[in-house]
Amino acid sequence: MIAISLRLVTETRSLIQAATLALILFMATIAPSAAQSACNTISFAAGTQWTLCWELRLREGLVIHRADYRDKAGVSRRVLYRGSIAEVHVPYHSGSPRFLDVTSSTSGLGSNALDLDPSECHGVLVSRKVCREMHDRGYAWKFSSFFQRGEEVTYWISSQLGQYNYIISWTFRDDGSIRPEAGLTGRLQVVKGGPAYAPFGGRVNPESASPPTFGINHMHNIYWRLDLDIAGASNDAVNRITQAVHTGTSPDAGVNCAIVRTCHINLHTVLAVESIERLVPFKTWHQIDKGTLNADGRSIGYEIIPEGNQLWTGPSSEPWAAGELYVTSYNGCELFAVNNNNPGLNPGCGSAAPHVQAMVNAQPINGADVVLWYNAHFLHHIRDEDQLNMLAHHMGLELHPRNWRHINTLQ
Repeated sequence: MIAISLRLVTETRSLIQAATLALILFMATIAPSAAQSACNTISFAAGTQWTLCWELRLREGLVIHRADYRDKAGVSRRVLYRGSIAEVHVPYHSGSPRFLDVTSSTSGLGSNALDLDPSECHGVLVSRKVCREMHDRGYAWKFSSFFQRGEEVTYWISSQLGQYNYIISWTFRDDGSIRPEAGLTGRLQVVKGGPAYAPFGGRVNPESASPPTFGINHMHNIYWRLDLDIAGASNDAVNRITQAVHTGTSPDAGVNCAIVRTCHINLHTVLAVESIERLVPFKTWHQIDKGTLNADGRSIGYEIIPEGNQLWTGPSSEPWAAGELYVTSYNGCELFAVNNNNPGLNPGCGSAAPHVQAMVNAQPINGADVVLWYNAHFLHHIRDEDQLNMLAHHMGLELHPRNWRHINTLQ
């Protein structure tokens, strides 16, 4: 098992351990579940740097290993130990089909990754299926006439699953932020005829035609598994940050907080045990390393920021759809959000929890090695622009450094 073997490599940067990682990644290139892999160091004009390894796995597709960020001060720390897509759940509004595109409905994102033509990649084809591109990302910051442009590097693949095409990408920015993203394009997968389907989709043939034909609306629920080892695997903690209406007094003279929604406060809650988190407006999560402080004495970490998400809950037969963020203690046998205990997918892990909800079983996480599972939702409400080839929709989340330094990571 590659995932378990990699965990055995400790977090120090000795030559022996670097050689061990190189050997593991070499073995990954010949293992059945890992056809391609490599490690790269990407340096930016700002003087910052990412060092990371990527791997193409049959089921999960493009997986990122051991991503370390070096800031402007020259301090390099571990950020992401392993990042992957743990499931793509696509239930259709008429009740069927209900695809699980990573673990059971297809042979996986990696096994269906397309060979790329050089003209598709505005950068470097680091393998025949993986493109790496450098982008100018606009202002990194600006004040008055002073400013700094930003850069980012993106690794991406294109996976053809039936009629759908998933463009899976991982973007690493010069300021230390990370953006995992999925682009949804291709062609409509489920089209059905008859007026009974009118409430379940959008019409795709002329209004004058008979019978009417509908593309069926559906959800894309993408589960990212994020093993953030902030400055190392141990001693993690996760804070829930929520905005709340404040009706008490304000330190500002003349402000009446009794007028509801005039004043707000942020509530910080340290999660003590494994948790299933639901999304509410202005809610984020902050994973910290309890033992590493910045120059101002605050714990360094990363903030997980949802993007355009909405609440969605599946039927009782799909218990993995109970939340937007699952916080679990690390277990090398917990790789997939659904069908995790299938020995064909996860050899040697037949007794593991079957899905991500079952992984949440009250284990303590304050000071442990923590794994985050983020479930992003997109409702595909069929429109005429989905024909013949669908205009791409992009969905993902942001991971931003928080208190990584006592000042801007680029200064």
